[in-house]
Amino acid sequence: MAHRVEQLKCYLELFLNTLSLAVMLSDADGRITFVSRGIQDILGETPKSFVSRDIRNVLQCIGIDPHTALDEFADGSLNRFVNVTIKTRDGERPITMVSTRAEWPASAPAESGGHGGAGNDSQFGHIVVLEDLKEAQANEERLERAERLAAVGELAAAVAHEIRNPLAVLKGAVSLVPRRLDDREFLEQFSHVAAAEMDRINATVESLLKFSRYSQPHMVSTDIRRIAEKACSLISEFGRQTGVNIEFACPAHVPALCADGDHLTQALLNLLLNGIQAMPTGGTLEVEVKWKPGARYVQIAVADSGAGIPPELRDHVFEMFFTTKESGTGLGLPLVQRIVYNHQGFVEFESETGKGTTFIVRLPVLSQSQAGQTEVSTVGS
Repeated sequence: MAHRVEQLKCYLELFLNTLSLAVMLSDADGRITFVSRGIQDILGETPKSFVSRDIRNVLQCIGIDPHTALDEFADGSLNRFVNVTIKTRDGERPITMVSTRAEWPASAPAESGGHGGAGNDSQFGHIVVLEDLKEAQANEERLERAERLAAVGELAAAVAHEIRNPLAVLKGAVSLVPRRLDDREFLEQFSHVAAAEMDRINATVESLLKFSRYSQPHMVSTDIRRIAEKACSLISEFGRQTGVNIEFACPAHVPALCADGDHLTQALLNLLLNGIQAMPTGGTLEVEVKWKPGARYVQIAVADSGAGIPPELRDHVFEMFFTTKESGTGLGLPLVQRIVYNHQGFVEFESETGKGTTFIVRLPVLSQSQAGQTEVSTVGS
């Protein structure tokens, strides 16, 4: 039996030593009894140099608060999972730390720090696992750069397409001018066509500049009710002119968001404008803020009663320059998506042909930790 236990112990150590993670095991007195080889890649020291040292001192030396890592288990939680930056010989390094209690058997061997007694707190040691995030962050940055380059390529192709079409019309019309200089009707028609196509090019460029100048959000504690009411108020007159009535609903209490009020107003205005334009013969645009007590997200729904989005077009709704409107630029919904994503939120839609479309924005509520760190927004007041 003892041989079998020793064999299993060897297998376990072999397994732990093959991982890129650093695994530290401490006994009930806080002495480190085992460290895997991954510690050398992260901290630059051999596993043996840590054995028998106090785990609290080791954590403190590398910049991890021992209290946060080891002591906060009175609430009954089994482990702690945090991303921290630690100090190593090579400088600072981002890691993920997972710590959990390890319960020793009543008959634990002396070297493990077991003291016996089934109900004795001294039975508990700790397991601390460190994972190096440096390579993962580097891979993520490389992926983001690749995605940005791909997006630039797609954007360039889309811009070229949007500008090439009106230029082709202008080129064709211009080629006829030398032969029809005496044709007054043609020249008048040409001037109208040229002006219209140049307006198309200018609208594309202006929208693109607006999209590219979008700044990073300035996050503050924000009242989403005020934001939604402001957006509805700003666009209500345009709605009335086109026969669209805006109905707004919001519960009495909605928690604050950590958000940029101006950006959210812009996003909601785009959705409201979209909804109004989807009902050219008039109708009702329903705007509703929803939140259930305890929920992590606030939901804003914008529902029109228009013709709906054809099934074959739904996969393209958030693509840049995709539009079904004659005067549209196809940048409104991509901008909405960008703003919402930058607020750690989600935007989606439901559409039924002949019955209308509902755009749904979900935004995270202000957490307790954020509440003490953010300013209070006056947007919409």
